[in-house]
Amino acid sequence: MFLKSKKEIDPHQDSSITSSGSSSSGAPGTETTLHEARNNDVASQAGGVIVPRKSRGVIRMEHLARRINTKYLVFLYGGFALLAYVMSLDQYTNGAYLTQATSTSFEAHSTLATISAIQAVFQAVSQPPIAKIADVAGRVEAYQLESGKKMLTCAHVVRVGYAIVAAAPSVYVYAVGNSIHILGITGLFLLQAIIIADISSTRNRVFWSISPSLPGAVNVWVSGDISGSVLSHTSWRWGIGMFCILIPVMALPIILTLGIGMRKHRKDSIDESEVAREEADERERRGLGDNRGLWNKAVGVFWSLDLIGLLLLVAGAGMVLVTVTIANGLGSKWSDGTLLEVDWATSQLLAEALTSAKPTAHCIALLVVGGVCCIAFVLYERYFARHPLIPFSLLSNRTVIAALVIALFHPMASGVVSSYFYTFLYIAANQSVQSATRISSISSFSGTLCAVVVGVLVRYTRHLKSFVIFGAAIEVFAYGLMVRLRQSTNSQAELAIVQVIRGFGEGCIGFPVQAAIQMTAEHEHVAAITAGYLTVYYLSGGVGAAIGGGIWTNLLPSKLQTSLPADLAAEAYEDPITFISEYGVGTPQHTALARGQDQTQRVIVIVGCCLTAVGLVASWFLENKRLGDERDLVEGDQINVVSIEPEKRDENFEPTTAGERKD
Repeated sequence: MFLKSKKEIDPHQDSSITSSGSSSSGAPGTETTLHEARNNDVASQAGGVIVPRKSRGVIRMEHLARRINTKYLVFLYGGFALLAYVMSLDQYTNGAYLTQATSTSFEAHSTLATISAIQAVFQAVSQPPIAKIADVAGRVEAYQLESGKKMLTCAHVVRVGYAIVAAAPSVYVYAVGNSIHILGITGLFLLQAIIIADISSTRNRVFWSISPSLPGAVNVWVSGDISGSVLSHTSWRWGIGMFCILIPVMALPIILTLGIGMRKHRKDSIDESEVAREEADERERRGLGDNRGLWNKAVGVFWSLDLIGLLLLVAGAGMVLVTVTIANGLGSKWSDGTLLEVDWATSQLLAEALTSAKPTAHCIALLVVGGVCCIAFVLYERYFARHPLIPFSLLSNRTVIAALVIALFHPMASGVVSSYFYTFLYIAANQSVQSATRISSISSFSGTLCAVVVGVLVRYTRHLKSFVIFGAAIEVFAYGLMVRLRQSTNSQAELAIVQVIRGFGEGCIGFPVQAAIQMTAEHEHVAAITAGYLTVYYLSGGVGAAIGGGIWTNLLPSKLQTSLPADLAAEAYEDPITFISEYGVGTPQHTALARGQDQTQRVIVIVGCCLTAVGLVASWFLENKRLGDERDLVEGDQINVVSIEPEKRDENFEPTTAGERKD
């Protein structure tokens, strides 16, 4: 059977509520408190965390999880792996295409960091609404809203975005298409992380979170050949265009697997009636009443999705980060009053208004309004939102705070040192397209392998903290090595080995920290806390790209002007690929360009090293709780759906109660 039948489970067994008067941790009366809170629509305190009634998405996923067997998991994780492989190939080759496009087609190479940073902003601000849909509409329904009839939408968004990129006549259209494309990719990745958290135990969470990414590790070695072949035989436009077809096709196995699971679930009249009762209570709690009438539905959706908070978040983060990154990436100065004139050149009226304004007025206005929106978002979510995007009650947890600090500084450091690394390898270090692609991506390969090993070790040691501390220390060490081993005079092996070491550190940080923060939340809050973590993660990556881009665009021109004539310095900065084709390796002009990039990269890696040190300090504040077979460390619901040895799993498994919890 693809799924367990209703005879194989106890339909009256609800793993979300304990059958005894105590929680799995032994705290007396927790179950009673939960029950009273849900019946009276009042928040209760369970271990210092506010516990509201469960939402539709959580209810449906718990019911679906009871019917998942090994065969279903093989198809589900196989689908995740296929899609992750194609998306990783897209990510590995995209850097080469982006560099070629901005340099040769658009002659605006300095905008590379801007595009990367704006992409990070879109990745960040799209996380909370997708997670909210996953809670309000349902996990599978949210996946479908993001990738198909309810499912092909996400794959369609990817396709539309990349179609715009492939046909882009300017760097601005390229940036718009790339931002649209990243919305679909974000939906696929986030829902994958949430669903894995729904069906895996705490001790297996790291392993199963990284497992879909394992096949994509091979792309480190083949992506350089693919991108090099594409660029030599066609153009970067075809290289990007092929993913318009590949990603939607590879999404089909997940669509079919989830569709079969939900169809089987809906045919089970016992569970469906139970879900219907719980959903009716949920509609009443959220102000939807009997869910009849367009107005009631609209009001309910408005408050449930927290559209006010979403608007404040998008506006605040967008205005602050995009203003900073465009100012740096386009080489604008804060005092020349041309920031938005460059970005919105097609709007003559707006350009005239901006250029007639006082210097820096528009920049300051955007930053002030954006900052006010960010502050308003925090205040609104904390005191006024009926169903907040972020569970603020969890922010008092030590592990949550430490994980968010790591999520702030770890990707920020990576963004700083990665923005122009491919450019440095190809231009200054004289590496081929294949070599530059492999060296810039090899940290992902070593990080993936390391994360798999860490996932297995966590399963048997049942602890996470020591691995995160070890990884943070390795990362600081690697960034320190970059000060010496990221120069154009270094050999190919030296440039690569430091990236391998850096990857080992990253493999001990990313997925383990994500798993740690998921475990601190009850099942109701898993989607929200995951989205909150990834929001900080991607926003900080955008900030890092802005910092790295700012250093590059403000420091490199002055370095070039000290050793090159003004016209050659401008050409070397804006179109380095054409420049090195005219002035080959060994010429004084190429040597001057390489020296300028060396000096700029040295400053960049020193800044990155300082940022990683903050993450190392934060890792010591993570809690070191023992992990077991429960879904989280708050409710203690037992789960044995996913194990590393699936063939040993009992197909007639019935969920145990928290009172019967096993180690």
